[in-house]
Amino acid sequence: MSATVELWEHFKKLIDFKGREDRASFWPFAALVYGLMTFVSVAAMFAVIGSLMPDGGTFATDVSAPFFPSMGMFFAGMMLVIAVTILLYAAAIVRRLHDGGLSGFWALMPVPFLLFSIVRMWSLFDSFGTAPPDMDSFYLIFASNLIYILMVIGLIALLARRSDPQPNRYDDEPTV
Repeated sequence: MSATVELWEHFKKLIDFKGREDRASFWPFAALVYGLMTFVSVAAMFAVIGSLMPDGGTFATDVSAPFFPSMGMFFAGMMLVIAVTILLYAAAIVRRLHDGGLSGFWALMPVPFLLFSIVRMWSLFDSFGTAPPDMDSFYLIFASNLIYILMVIGLIALLARRSDPQPNRYDDEPTV
């Protein structure tokens, strides 16, 4: 496979984890996926905020209603957005790591911390209004998010590395 992949060609190669991909091919696709993910996430947030304003754009004034709505649909939607994002990124990230001579398993660094934080945050938000906030859970989520951010920064640093100009174990062709 050539190290250069056209922007829209990435969508045809969603399950192609073989070969290499140069920086010039990877970053426009990464930016496109990030933009799509951000747009969908913001739309989901507006939907949740809209559910708090049932009477024509003003906040509900029924004091007997819980302050926090059920966040189950929001977190389920976010899990779907994250799953689609991981699907879109996975093969391109692996090919980009291969271009630098690295294993694709480096791409998994942030995933456990992301999943842990979302699942714990979902349960924390579901407990609001029924029990005092579980601060231990909050601190665990905070620490997990901090580690997640550090892992994402590390992964971005690996993805930003120069291509290995020589043939490597992932592709016999050198990067052009």
